[in-house]
Amino acid sequence: MYGPSSSLVNLVLFALAEEANPSFHWLDIRRSDERPPEYDPARLGWIDERRSWTVNPFDAFAMENARANAALFELVRKDEPSATLVRLSEFLRLPDTMQRILSEAPAAGKPGVLAVANVQRAAPAFPSATLPPILDAMAWAGYSLFVGYAGPPSSARQNFDHVLRVDGEAPACWRESSITLEGPSPMGDLTPQQPRALAELPSTARVLNRAFATR
Repeated sequence: MYGPSSSLVNLVLFALAEEANPSFHWLDIRRSDERPPEYDPARLGWIDERRSWTVNPFDAFAMENARANAALFELVRKDEPSATLVRLSEFLRLPDTMQRILSEAPAAGKPGVLAVANVQRAAPAFPSATLPPILDAMAWAGYSLFVGYAGPPSSARQNFDHVLRVDGEAPACWRESSITLEGPSPMGDLTPQQPRALAELPSTARVLNRAFATR
């Protein structure tokens, strides 16, 4: 999901992640000394501290060398399929924070969801080619990745099943803002290439109304 306003994108990201799984994890990419903006979901107190995470922009997605975890491979059966070993290797290369998040089994009947806010801050630190292994490792762990990106679209979006564009300059303008699904397949109430007002979607309207009701 991308758009010009990071605050508005993050609020919509929160709405869609909560709709998919109320027990989703929220990972904010920002410096430890940086305070979240006024309408940030974590700052508003909407996210359980046990599922709220913060990582430095340069540590967010940097794949590590799995050699330090090599001892864990002793627990794998020798006849394990090679595909399983590849997935395990990629999982062990994920940053420590992401491994900790994904080690929590998703609730029964619900997909695991990790929502990552402010991904644009980490984009310069890794090439888009590193994204497929991350997505594969997450899928293997039973999780889906939702990301919020402020600014023009990144070429990395081609790795995702769905890409959403949020057209709105600021949270205060949300009633005049819209969201567009960039094809090719439908997603919930959204049809590809057909803008929908944020106020028309129950999940986003509820979250945005709540944001301004608490100010």
